[in-house]
Formats: sequence, structure tokens, C-alpha cells
Amino acid sequence: VYREYLINEKGLTKSANESPLYLDMPMAATKREFYFGYPVDKTKIVTSFSDALSICEKIQKANDVSPVIRLLGVQNGGIDISKIAGGFKIESVLGDKDELKKLLNSSTVYTDFDIVRYRESGSGFSVNTDSATFATSLKAYQNFKDISTKTIAPNIDRYLLLSPTKLYSAAEKLLKSAQKSDISNISLSTAGQMNYSDYRHEESYASRYNPEAVSKINGLYGKSGISLMYDRANEYAAVAADYIVNTPTGSSNYLCQDDWYPLYQMVFKGYAAMSTPSLNLSDCTAKDVLFAAQTGIGIKYTVTGRDIAAEYLSSPFDDLFAGNYDRV
Repeated sequence: VYREYLINEKGLTKSANESPLYLDMPMAATKREFYFGYPVDKTKIVTSFSDALSICEKIQKANDVSPVIRLLGVQNGGIDISKIAGGFKIESVLGDKDELKKLLNSSTVYTDFDIVRYRESGSGFSVNTDSATFATSLKAYQNFKDISTKTIAPNIDRYLLLSPTKLYSAAEKLLKSAQKSDISNISLSTAGQMNYSDYRHEESYASRYNPEAVSKINGLYGKSGISLMYDRANEYAAVAADYIVNTPTGSSNYLCQDDWYPLYQMVFKGYAAMSTPSLNLSDCTAKDVLFAAQTGIGIKYTVTGRDIAAEYLSSPFDDLFAGNYDRV
């Protein structure tokens, strides 16, 4: 019934895209180094374009499978939060345009851009006038949490959220930048899963505006021939996605219940290709593999081209601890 509603009211259409294997590849990240006692943040390679291509070729040769790949932290500054979408630029340390083009042509590759979270003004978006605010008119600063203590993580800078009323404008700028780089597959992970308020604008009170903004983005990208990937997408994003990664494989257990069943996968199966969360980051890999078999979705791993886990022990991004591809 819910699927029929999405078909009739939201434009959900069938998709022929399916894949048994998905890969998340963190590409670049910021590392703090000290020169003569002064701290300097430098963007370091986690997986270069050539590393990613090599991994893809190894998998294709060994298994005769072409994986669907999501490049995380490919924007300027890497996986860390800086300007909106990294200033709409590709991180230069990862390789040149020819290497990127070769990687994009090697398999189904999606480049991920964050058009929601930011810390710095730039590319037409200011932290003072374009960020979401609380009902108190104060900037809606967000913090990373320490999973073990459920408290604010120390020594990790807080960040802001771009006003939902500005998301479409950011998507337009990203589209122009992507077209210049011949990128036709785009992942908008944060835009598809985050629904929040901006009390600077009445239309976005009570988290009302994100569905409208993302729906407009879906329409713009669809007309431009851009294929979209989302991460744990809310339904207003999922209806336009060719791929949805990290689909839920269990309940939050916050409510009393007798049982849990995979409604998300039942609704979108055959209408969007889906994956489990990363098996090598899971606390129960066997359960997630069985869930993939039960629901007919693909399995996903997070891999890096270089062994950098020890260098980023203080990073809030779990993806960096996944380990080198050769050890997974």
C-alpha cells in the first residue's frame, strides 16, 4: 500500500539497477601536524584515484563483479567538514583529471558531496546569514558525540547546518561544478537523511521545508541526466534515487514491539538498488549477510587504499578505521 502511494503521489518508478557489492571509499582527510610547535592542518590521501581504480580492477578480475563505488571525502578538504561541498571543488591531492575520469569510467562510481554541514563561509554561503538557527535565533551549532559516554566529543570542532531554504541553491552550484568535471553520478548523503528546522525562515519551522527542497533538487538533477545516490534516505529523497546505501537492517528498539520486519526494503525493492551497512564496520556481520539474502539487497564494505587507521585515532569519522583493502 505504501509503495502504491509513492508510485501514484511521489513519482516512484521501477529501476533495473541491482548490484551484489557496494564499496565506500574514504578518499582524503585532514590531519593535524606540528611544525616548530605550530599546528597545521593538512589534507592527506586516504585513497587516491589510482588506488581506487586498482581496487576496482582487482575485484572485477577476481569475482567478475563490477562494484558500485561511493567516493567519500572527494570534495576539497576531504571527509572533514569545511565549506559547503568543499567549495564545489574536487580535492587536488587525490590525482589529476585524467585519473579521475579513468576511475569514473571503470565502474559505477558516485562522488559524494555534503551540501548540508559546514564550518566556513565561502562559495556564496555565509556561516552568519545562511546557517540554520534555533527558535532562540542563535546559530544551530551541532556537535559530534562520544558513542561510549553519549556526551559531546571533546577536541572536535562543532559545525553548522545550511538553511533548508538554501539547499536548492547549493545543489545548483554543485551541478554546474560536476558538469565541468564530467561527473554524472552524484551522492548527496547528508541531504537525503537530515531533516531539520531553520527558525530564521517561517517556511522551515518544525522541519517542514527539507522535503520540498530535496524534491526540487531531485527534479533538477533528473532533468540534467544526473543519477543520484542517497544514504539511509528519507522517502522524499529515496523516490528519486537509483541507489540507496546503508538501508536499515534492524530496529532502534526504542519502542515496545513484538517483532520487526524490513518494510523499507519491501517498499523499495525493484524501484531502487539498495545495500546493507558496511559489513566490516558491523557488530554482527553474519546477521547483516543473512539480512541481505532475506531481502535481496547488496552487501557493502568500507575500504581504504592505504593503511592510515593509526594516524586518525582521534577522528570522529568511523570510516577511516575500516582498514586497508588488502586486509578486508
